[in-house]
Amino acid sequence: AVVSTQSTGGLDADILPSKAHQSHFTKTACGVLNTITQLDELVRETKDQYIGSTCSDLFSSLSDAQRLEFDMSANMFMVQCKDAIASLNTLIIDIEGQLRQHQEGVIFVLTHSLKQACDRYSHTKAVHVKQALEQHKLARLSSHRVENIRTMEQVEDYARGGDQGGVAEDED
Repeated sequence: AVVSTQSTGGLDADILPSKAHQSHFTKTACGVLNTITQLDELVRETKDQYIGSTCSDLFSSLSDAQRLEFDMSANMFMVQCKDAIASLNTLIIDIEGQLRQHQEGVIFVLTHSLKQACDRYSHTKAVHVKQALEQHKLARLSSHRVENIRTMEQVEDYARGGDQGGVAEDED
């Protein structure tokens, strides 16, 4: 029995049999696809907050603790999906013919979708890390510049004959 799209509202409703008649392979594949889709949507939705920026205010950026929690959750979902796809591979070992080709195609699509979601997540994380390193580098340069300005002020004071500001003279 084929389910109509009106009862579930999903694109796959016209293709897949009702939940009661689905095989273990189909149920697992649908679950993996839903998890991958949710992960990908979550990465897309939180990309700007995850990356953060020097221009954005603090309220639109994730804290380090939130980012760590997001990383742990994303990694957990990725590992679960990878393991579920591996279990799907074991289910088709004894199957031959068109059904096997179809299920191999499903596994290929799931693997490709997971790879794309992982790549999107990795890219988002890499942009954040790069930006954080640049901010750290700028902060270091800024503090170094302040130290140089303080030193220059001490030199100018010394040149004017004022307070020596910690500049030591060589005594012979």
